[in-house]
Amino acid sequence: MKIELTQPYQAISEVDTSELPDFAVLIGRNGAGKSQLLEALKVGHAQVAGVQTHQIELFDMASFRSPNSAVAGRAANQFARTTADAYLTGTSTDPAPVEIAAEVFGQFAETTREVTNTDNEGFAANLRDTISQLPDFAVFPQTGAADSYQHTIYARVIGPLIPSPNTRNRRQSQPAPNSCNGNPAILITLAMKLAQKLPHELDRDDIMRAGQYEGSIISNVVSEVFATYKVDQFIWAHKRVETESIPFATILAEYRRKYPPPWDILRDVLSSMRTAAGDDGLFNFEFSDPEQHKLHMGNYEQFQFQTQMTNRTSGAQYNLDTLSSGEKVLMALCLSSFNQRLGRRRPKLLLLDELDAVLHPSMVSALVTTLKELYVAHGTKVIFTSHSPMTVAALAETEIFRVVRTDGRVRVRPTTKIDAIDELSEGIATVDAGLRIAAYDDAQVTILTEGHNARHLKRWVELNFPKGVHVFDQLADHTNKSQLLAYGRLLASMDPVSHFVIVWDCDAAHEAHTLQTDLRENAKVTPFALRRRSENKIARRGIENNYDDSVLQPYAITKTDSRGRVLAREFDNSRKTEFADHVRQCGTGDYFVHFEELREVVGRVLLPRTANGDRR
Repeated sequence: MKIELTQPYQAISEVDTSELPDFAVLIGRNGAGKSQLLEALKVGHAQVAGVQTHQIELFDMASFRSPNSAVAGRAANQFARTTADAYLTGTSTDPAPVEIAAEVFGQFAETTREVTNTDNEGFAANLRDTISQLPDFAVFPQTGAADSYQHTIYARVIGPLIPSPNTRNRRQSQPAPNSCNGNPAILITLAMKLAQKLPHELDRDDIMRAGQYEGSIISNVVSEVFATYKVDQFIWAHKRVETESIPFATILAEYRRKYPPPWDILRDVLSSMRTAAGDDGLFNFEFSDPEQHKLHMGNYEQFQFQTQMTNRTSGAQYNLDTLSSGEKVLMALCLSSFNQRLGRRRPKLLLLDELDAVLHPSMVSALVTTLKELYVAHGTKVIFTSHSPMTVAALAETEIFRVVRTDGRVRVRPTTKIDAIDELSEGIATVDAGLRIAAYDDAQVTILTEGHNARHLKRWVELNFPKGVHVFDQLADHTNKSQLLAYGRLLASMDPVSHFVIVWDCDAAHEAHTLQTDLRENAKVTPFALRRRSENKIARRGIENNYDDSVLQPYAITKTDSRGRVLAREFDNSRKTEFADHVRQCGTGDYFVHFEELREVVGRVLLPRTANGDRR
């Protein structure tokens, strides 16, 4: 993507940017124009090709909350439900709009077939193509000649749904550009676009999903969404039980299968975020849900529910307001992903202004990984400004760009990770950590590895190299795969007594290869990445991938379908630390049968040298 300035914005009169990847981090001194550049994109003074202004969301520490939260939850559902009733149900004197739409389609399809000798599918396909190109939150337009399909649908179906000025309240009189704004005509048009259906093909589910498209979930609005689902489930089941001789509990279960409860979705999102972040202690709580609440005709209209967060370890209860600033940033991302799984609109461009400012270094990697896996992997481009060297250390080299302003001209150009870290921290953090690592020079070989993988390798060293090899384990929270690459480069520029073998697990072959190509001749650093074992059916990532399934079995969880049939066995990431401790204390040679390549690498380094410096 490339940023183009369409008109001057504040102190920016010209923008010159390189082509940016779908995930780009901008660094630069205060006043360089980073924040103003993001604001210019949000207000439409700058643009990225293919992205409209209403498809952009901008967050900073003061406003990291999704827009339109006021229409989330029950209000949006009630509006959609009322619109669906009016659109799909006629009266004793007037047919339903959907029936009129079907009549109009039939008339025009027949005329088209007679004139062009083509079938209805060709006629319908052209109409769907037109609908797919409508902007979000627009009304199906009154276009073409008076005898066209579009003109007739607008006149007989869509137009009558538009509220008259007398029925609008003052707040609705100024339509929001990013909202249905209580206008059923906009909601029906949006339902057509999202479902890729013609007006006569819409059903209740299409309209209800469109009603959720504009809403967003933040903080205690989660409780409202949970309550809304419970009430909607009850209403749906009650209408069914009035006309069908099916037990009420059976109908409730059918609704649950058809529409998964939002609390199950939220739990899945939290689990996905923990996995993406590689931090099993992240958000160590569960949300309570209204599953056990019983509704009936006397209480469903007044039903309210307030979710609680319960600590998974201690059982203590608390709410979102008690989260730390850093946790709230990550929780906002989690809830935004939750929005999208519920069917709400996904931004095409996400702008984040220094959200890492309040994050502990241990959370930075979680933030970067989460952004990539929950947003970029699903088609959302991300531009992120930062002043944090820890954030830069967690990035790929191609994702880092420096912003410089000269008078009103802002230039955005790629920079190296080393230069960026030096600019942001003046090298203090990297040199300090590197010196602490290099200080362990009492062994012929020192192994430096990712985080708590050191526990695994300490046991492996005890079994294979009881003398001459040391595993450095004092920077577990500062040795992610990107940081290892930076430390490797630093150590390669030094002349330590010990030879460093830097070990990544199977997820970081790229980092190992990058360091290998960067090394100068005779550097006392050897990069190594464990090989990925495709035959491992329990753990597909991490150091656990290099153990046999029989070793992992006690730490696996079983996934089943609704009938109890086993679908898969997966490593329980919440027990990574427990498994590492088990290996450290109880691991035998049989545990490490797939570490043979590492054994060969370390063995070659240990070979004594000849007089001229060559290895024997």
